[in-house]
Amino acid sequence: MKSLSFIEVAGRWSASSPVEPAVVRSAVSRAYYGAFHAARELLVEKYGWYCKSSNEHQWVQRHFLNSSIHEMQFLGQMLLSLHNLRKRADYKLSDALIEQRELARTAAEHALEIHAQLAALTDAQIIAVREGMQRYRDAVGLT
Repeated sequence: MKSLSFIEVAGRWSASSPVEPAVVRSAVSRAYYGAFHAARELLVEKYGWYCKSSNEHQWVQRHFLNSSIHEMQFLGQMLLSLHNLRKRADYKLSDALIEQRELARTAAEHALEIHAQLAALTDAQIIAVREGMQRYRDAVGLT
């Protein structure tokens, strides 16, 4: 399965009619997971880095947020925002604000942006991003 499949499902669900709260919440969740898997794939498949802690979501986010590459920091912020929305959608059942179709549509768009930017990285950019993330790994003692 490809990470993009989650994002495509999120896009379809966020545009579906009628608007059902469970569908909107599920769209937000799928959007996050599509973006998360795209980001994780870069770390694991391109760099051979694996999470050794119990919180792989935070591990992935921190690599992007703490990169010395501004564009990767921005993607990290987007991923963090999507993660926070996903937690609201999945766990805060009394939060009716998360059930707005526009929020799900925006989540799907942001996930697609993360996926597209990562997919568009050239070999030279992949090397530069790795170097930027390696500085973070060295600073926190990740091997």
